[in-house]
Amino acid sequence: MSRILLLLALCLTAPAFAADLKLLGEAREHRFVTVESDKEGPWLVLGPNAAVVLEATQLAGTPVLGTPKINKADAFPINGTKGVKFVGPPGFYAVTQWPPGDAEASVLVVEIHPAKDSPPVITPKPPVEPEKPVDPPVKPATAAHYIYEKDKTAPPAQVLVALDKINREKKIIANDFDQNIVDGTGQVPDQYKVSIPAAIAAGLPALVVMSGDVVLRVVKDPRTTEAVLEAVR
Repeated sequence: MSRILLLLALCLTAPAFAADLKLLGEAREHRFVTVESDKEGPWLVLGPNAAVVLEATQLAGTPVLGTPKINKADAFPINGTKGVKFVGPPGFYAVTQWPPGDAEASVLVVEIHPAKDSPPVITPKPPVEPEKPVDPPVKPATAAHYIYEKDKTAPPAQVLVALDKINREKKIIANDFDQNIVDGTGQVPDQYKVSIPAAIAAGLPALVVMSGDVVLRVVKDPRTTEAVLEAVR
């Protein structure tokens, strides 16, 4: 055992006039490590973590040390024999060269570090297209009221013709109405309580097209049959 420890100590001690061994680049797991020398000569790479491994066996339940085994790394010379490449798991390696004519071997201790974790590959998500607005269902027209004030104006003849045509040909109630007319209780008739304010807001006279109690559109001061028919399409 003492001889083995002495051998390891000698391997890890650089001689005074030894070859100059240099590590090129980084020593990383799963990558070949390169060491160069200024001299030619055979190489021996021991490791990781120990230049010598003792094999243990069991004899009647008692551990017994076996024959010492040199823990060699996978290595091969390059550039003639002025360099060496090796690979192995993380740990410390004794990279040894003994050039012919040198009294002692040259040793460089190299630590192989664990491989750096690769950053996670982030796949960019495709842009989310904004949802297209859904057009509201088209509400059918149920009424067309021509709202006016009889003291200031009267429905044009073409407007009256259009209202009559709508009443006869479409399922739409079409009429003209003076905004000042009230029912027997002095109130605005229910069917005009929405259309009259809409017409006044647009400016009298105005045609208000209704769908139930919802205003579909308001046409200010229509004067032709085509303008009225177009409003209820």
